[in-house]
Amino acid sequence: MSEETQGDFFRTRIVKFEYVDADTLTPYPLNPRRHPQKQREAVKAMLDEFGWLAPLTVNINNGYIFDGEERAWQATQQSGKVPVMFVDISEEEHARAIQYFDETGKMAIYDVERLRQLREQTGPETDERFKALADYVRTQALEDKKYNEIPTEWPEYDESVEDEVEYITCPHCSEQFPK
Repeated sequence: MSEETQGDFFRTRIVKFEYVDADTLTPYPLNPRRHPQKQREAVKAMLDEFGWLAPLTVNINNGYIFDGEERAWQATQQSGKVPVMFVDISEEEHARAIQYFDETGKMAIYDVERLRQLREQTGPETDERFKALADYVRTQALEDKKYNEIPTEWPEYDESVEDEVEYITCPHCSEQFPK
């Protein structure tokens, strides 16, 4: 089995891992993501509290950061080495993938009950650095619950609703469409 097919199902694009001076890393010039001050503060708090939980990702072919620009910026404020996972992707793949990479994670929804259980374990957030983030998570979880609940049973189709639909007629083709 080649290194490219490790795992039997998805090819790996990871080619090496090492610790690199943060000052040598270069942000991707076309990265569409921007980091507002509120996020910068949250990322700094996470790094201060928990350290490096995931490496940065750098495209070995163009040298640009693929994932972790804010964490890299935070590290430049400290002048130190950072964990970096290098990936082998083309310039076109970099440009395409960076548009969607973060968004796939944001498509996940919160399970309010599990979040409640976690909060029971950890207690209410008392660290000022995390209060805004905790409020954001709580608000997002409630929004997810409100809009993404999956019904356990689908209601039966009621044909009588067709009687209540008003139609308009296209003046060009005489086709009728629901109003």
